[in-house]
Amino acid sequence: MIQDGQVRRLEKLLSREMSLGVAALKAGMNEKTARKYRRESQMPSEGTGKHWWRTRPDPSGEVWEAVEKHLKEHPGLQAKTLFERLQREYPGNSLDERHGPTSRMARSRAAIADPRVLMAHTTLPLAGAASHASAG
Repeated sequence: MIQDGQVRRLEKLLSREMSLGVAALKAGMNEKTARKYRRESQMPSEGTGKHWWRTRPDPSGEVWEAVEKHLKEHPGLQAKTLFERLQREYPGNSLDERHGPTSRMARSRAAIADPRVLMAHTTLPLAGAASHASAG
C-alpha cells in the first residue's frame, strides 16, 4: 500500500525534472501507480475508503429470518448446532460449504441481541434426535 511519504517523494523527484519511471522507482512504486497519484493530486490517506455496497448477492440472505428466529428462541445456541439445523431446513442451499460464515453470522447476530451470548456454551439437541438422558 502506498504511503503519503512515497507520494511526497514522488512529487519532489518529479519537480527536479526526473522522468516518471525513474521517480516512481526511487519513490518505491510502480510507474502506473505514480501516474495515478500525479494525475489525482491527492494523498493516499485522503482516499475514498471502503465501499458500502455488496459486490455480490449474500448467499446466506434467504436464511436470515430463520437465524434470527432460532437465536431469539434459544439465545445460547451454538453456531454448529444452528448450522446443522439450517442445513436440514434449507436443503440444497449453499450452506454446505459455508460453515465459517454461518458461524460468524450467528455470533454477530447473537451478540447484537445479547452480548452475554458470546460467553454461553449451550448445545441444544437437534430436532428429532434423542435427547433423553438416562435417569438413574
